[in-house]
This record gives sequence, structure tokens and C-alpha cells, in this order.
Amino acid sequence: MKEGPSELKACSRSEPDFSECLKASVEDALRKFGNGNKQLGVPPLEPLYIESISVGRIPTSSVSIDQKFSHVKLHGLSKSKINKVEVNPANFSLYVEAFTPLLRTEADFEIKGQLLIFPVNGKGPSNVTMTNLKSYHRMDSEMFTKKEKNYLRLTNYKITVKPEKIHYKFDDLLGGGPNARISQQIHTVINDNSLAIFEEVRAATEESYGIIFKEIANKIFTKVPLDEIYKI
Repeated sequence: MKEGPSELKACSRSEPDFSECLKASVEDALRKFGNGNKQLGVPPLEPLYIESISVGRIPTSSVSIDQKFSHVKLHGLSKSKINKVEVNPANFSLYVEAFTPLLRTEADFEIKGQLLIFPVNGKGPSNVTMTNLKSYHRMDSEMFTKKEKNYLRLTNYKITVKPEKIHYKFDDLLGGGPNARISQQIHTVINDNSLAIFEEVRAATEESYGIIFKEIANKIFTKVPLDEIYKI
């Protein structure tokens, strides 16, 4: 194991502790990129700032709402524990299992639609906190050569997330005024059913984050030679 200019630790398949090396390398990258890396164009991961995320409604769902989140800040990614990393040397597909003790999402929200039995139409600050989050990352990649060096480019990124607990806080779900009290009552119902509600929007949420994480990962893989990350 050695560190290259990218500050990433390279792992070799010939090492007896190859799997442990991969886990340590990914965890180390999360810590080192906590403040970002200007040379690679990697944004700070603590918190990770995302300009906007939109999740469309599913008409047949009990959570049929249009959601738009802007000025999104994800807190806690850099504190994730990597439980498993697998690399397929034939096609360089990657699989990662991670555990994040606390993932807190702050954003300005706009929501409109039907949430369980409640019609909602509001906007304002929001805070969504996931506790004991397990995440599973599957990545497909292709290898390309640039200046006689091999690099990877992710072509697909699929993430599955399974939180143990979720707490939602939306400052105004009904447009303010005399509806503020009812909005608080809705919050109680939402948080009593938070996991079931999340399950309804999970697929669309995972798809959005897969696109974002793929973009960030490619800023690293397309600029750091393969032999500085993974040695066959």
C-alpha cells in the first residue's frame, strides 16, 4: 500500500489483506476529501453541498408529492464506516457496503401534492435526519487510456439505502398562516410513519443520489491513474 499524488491509498491484489486494504482506502478517502480536493475538482464532503434535487410524484403512491430541495447540505458522509468492498478485476465493477451513524440533510424545500391523507403545499427550511443508515453501492465502470496511463470511468451508479430511523422536519407544509397548527399535527403523523413514507419515495431518492455520487466519483477516477488506486 502506498499513497499517490491524489492522496489515495493504492491496494494490490497480491497483498494478503487486500480486502481490508480496500475498506481502509475508501474510508481514508472519505476523511481526506472531507474538505474537498481542488486539484481533482472534488467538492467538500463535510458537508456535501448540492445545488438542487427534484423528486417527482408517483400518482399511485400514498405519498404522491412533487418535491424540490435546493441549497442542500448533507452532513455525516465523511464519518461513514466501510464494511465491505469488492472489485471485479474482469470488468472493474465495484461494490461497497457502508454504515453512516447519522446523516442529516438540511435544505430549502418546496412540496406539493398528497401526503398520506393530507394535501400539502408548502415551502421553507427542512431537516431530515437518518440514523444508523446502511447503504449499498453498486458501480459499473469502463477503462480508458490517456497519455499511456489507464483510468476508470463509472458508467452506472446504483445506491440502496436502509435507515433504521428517520425524523422529518419541514417548517411549513401548508403555506403558513392559520394552517401552522395543522402543519405541526401533520408532522406528528409523518414521523410516526417515517419509515413507511420513506419507502414510498426511496427509489426516486436513491436514483437522484446515484447520479450525484457518480459525478463526484468520476472526478476522482477519471483524473487519478488506475495504478494509484488499484494494482492488479
